[in-house]
Amino acid sequence: MSLTPPPSTEDLRPPSPPSTNNDDADTTNKEEVIYNHSFENDDDDEEDYDENDYYLQLIKFKSIRNKDGLEEAISVSWDPQRSKKDDIQDTTTLDSSSESSNSSLLLSTLLEPDELAPLFAGAQWAGTRVWHAAICGTLYLQNNYASHVLAESSLLELGCGLGVPGMIASKYLGTKYVLLTDQESIMSQLVKNLQTNDFHFCGNKEDDTPRNTVIQAEPLDWSRSGVQSLVKDKQSFLSNNSGSFDIVLNCDCIYEPLYGSSWKLLVEVLEECLRQNPDCICLTSVERRAADGIDDFCSMLSSSPVVSKVECVFEDVPYKIQIYQAFGINSRLLVES
Repeated sequence: MSLTPPPSTEDLRPPSPPSTNNDDADTTNKEEVIYNHSFENDDDDEEDYDENDYYLQLIKFKSIRNKDGLEEAISVSWDPQRSKKDDIQDTTTLDSSSESSNSSLLLSTLLEPDELAPLFAGAQWAGTRVWHAAICGTLYLQNNYASHVLAESSLLELGCGLGVPGMIASKYLGTKYVLLTDQESIMSQLVKNLQTNDFHFCGNKEDDTPRNTVIQAEPLDWSRSGVQSLVKDKQSFLSNNSGSFDIVLNCDCIYEPLYGSSWKLLVEVLEECLRQNPDCICLTSVERRAADGIDDFCSMLSSSPVVSKVECVFEDVPYKIQIYQAFGINSRLLVES
């Protein structure tokens, strides 16, 4: 078992698009603004404009606020052609046909009264934010796995929060089956957002309607037994020989000041996923912060008997984002890499 350090390759991000304005926004009751969700500035009453933020521009991010300036929802979109590194030559214009064909996702960030958590409760608060690491993880999936691969794959998103990566993978990238998971406390908001955006969503049971893609949401407590039960319940959606997930993604789920040592439970979950399917594409996208616990996470995961190595496969130095991939023992992915 080994831990591979970050590669010394050049930054893989496409060039940053120019800033845009929001002149078309309806400001009578709602105001749409570019608002940077960050751990350093978590006050929803303070408008932090950053129109040069590459990742927020990539998803056409808008924070939708009421007349009192409080955020009620966000709007995001994804243009697969615009998001490909090799396709971005002139970022001053967008293809109008592509823009019109990809409708935005409108996601409520409001929790129901019985779902409100005490101040500084990490999971509930962070679950209503969109993090750079989530956008970067989605971009990595698109740029490294061909559409035909995703079209035949199942994707499990851990600690999904609003579920933006999984929703983009389903709606825009054509991933065959996506399962969004997080704590029970945010499930009703997650399901409501799926239904609002007219996903091919069949609740938690099978239906007989022919579909190219299916997306579901389920609570998952991070544990070995939790993964085992989940996989057992979803066998009809899992088409590979292992009977487990093809891709497992978690984004910005490791930050000790907010989540404590829950990363140890995340290690247990990833271990079980790789035990069931050594060829699973197991990705952890993180934004590095002081005392985040990520190095300890990587060390513990790399020492697992079912893990061959943990490798940093992508690094964006300016945005402090790293993506780690864990490889199972005797995984075919080791030969391909």
